[in-house]
Amino acid sequence: MRLHSPTVRPLGAAVLALAGLGLLSACSTGGGGGTPLSFSVGECLNDSDLTGEVRDVPRVDCSEPHDSEVYHVFDAVGKGADEMYPDDDDLASQADEGCAEAFAGFVGVDISESRLNYASYTPLLSSWYEDHGREISCVVFDPDGQTTGSLENAAQ
Repeated sequence: MRLHSPTVRPLGAAVLALAGLGLLSACSTGGGGGTPLSFSVGECLNDSDLTGEVRDVPRVDCSEPHDSEVYHVFDAVGKGADEMYPDDDDLASQADEGCAEAFAGFVGVDISESRLNYASYTPLLSSWYEDHGREISCVVFDPDGQTTGSLENAAQ
């Protein structure tokens, strides 16, 4: 998977807490093979220090300080009848649209009214074909730093 940060923030406010990551690849959940990285809504992550290709994203209990929280997971749409791997721009666009649309349902306010921000993990070419890993995972975070507890219904 690749971590994508939206390029446009409606309020133009925050410096991304995940700054310095740029695009981050995440391809498996542990030390082995090409299993796609898979998240569940409500999981909390310590991912702000990750760079390059990622084989594992540290998950923590949400009652502990953490960098981000998964709030939406959905499948990317491939190109054409054969569902070929979309290019990076298309994946980023799908991620931005899906994550922005789901933001208010989780946080409790529209992204344009929130001080929180989001980023997304998108699938890599290898996981798309080898393991049918097509999930886009959206994470919400506070640009001011770590949070403790869930951001669900935080309305901020």
